[in-house]
Amino acid sequence: MAITFQGGEVREIRAAHIRRTSSARPVVTMIAAEKLEDGTTAERLAEMVKSWDGLRYHCTTMMQVSDYRLLPVEAPNVPPAELKPAMTWLVKDMIDFHVDEAIIDVLSVPPEKGTPRARVMYAIVTRKKLVVDLQHTFEEANVSLEVIDIPELAQRNIAALVEAEGRCVAMLYFDNEGGLLTFTMGGELYLSRRLDVSLDQLQVYDSDRRRASQERVALEIQRSLDHFGRQFKYVVVDRLVVAPIGDEDWGFPAFLGEQVDIKVESLNLELLFDISNVPNLKSLNVQQRYFLPLGLGLRLEEKAL
Repeated sequence: MAITFQGGEVREIRAAHIRRTSSARPVVTMIAAEKLEDGTTAERLAEMVKSWDGLRYHCTTMMQVSDYRLLPVEAPNVPPAELKPAMTWLVKDMIDFHVDEAIIDVLSVPPEKGTPRARVMYAIVTRKKLVVDLQHTFEEANVSLEVIDIPELAQRNIAALVEAEGRCVAMLYFDNEGGLLTFTMGGELYLSRRLDVSLDQLQVYDSDRRRASQERVALEIQRSLDHFGRQFKYVVVDRLVVAPIGDEDWGFPAFLGEQVDIKVESLNLELLFDISNVPNLKSLNVQQRYFLPLGLGLRLEEKAL
């Protein structure tokens, strides 16, 4: 069970459960939400799980965007057992708190074929206190928390479902905290960028303001494509896939298709998931709300943050 705490004008807990199958689309068995209006987060989480017997699920969640940093660093040439200490040394001057207060995990970027090791890695850095507080929230709600993940990897999981073999896909998602652009291939994250444009700004009724936001996004995407091409010359970016932004997209994907150098497609999650148990996911508004929980629910077990 994937559980996220997401903001905006209405803060809420969102949950999604996915059943993996070997020969068909992943099956979404349920989605649910609980508004965070009154009481503590743990109390609202406990209320939510009562409605779907959440105690029998092992759960995964993710950090809030403001609570961690994903730092690209040059991959240190050290044995695997020495990687974490080497990363601690590399990032200690890149964060605004003492490294002893940090939890650091490592995300590798696949190397160019024929080369012995990756040139780039990512350090995922957060404060220990934030992780402990998140764990306590689940403990107080009597929910079993197995993994703490990050949005970039939730988005990577969905991108993996649309990748063409041997080709990189760029994927773009927006919520009320901004935009997230990822580049993935073979189920691996190569690059991610945060965009300072929110979902609300892309959906504002004022056409001039909306177009200004669209133009900012197009410029940042083209810059990111150029940067990616310089950094990963051995990777071919196949297309840009725009995650659902709502039932009204204001011509945004078509506009991007006119502005950037690669093919642009709109994503409908109904093509990737079996949603027969949750027909309200046919709505693109609902798909936007549950995009990250669904991506989180696709996680295959690997090292936790």
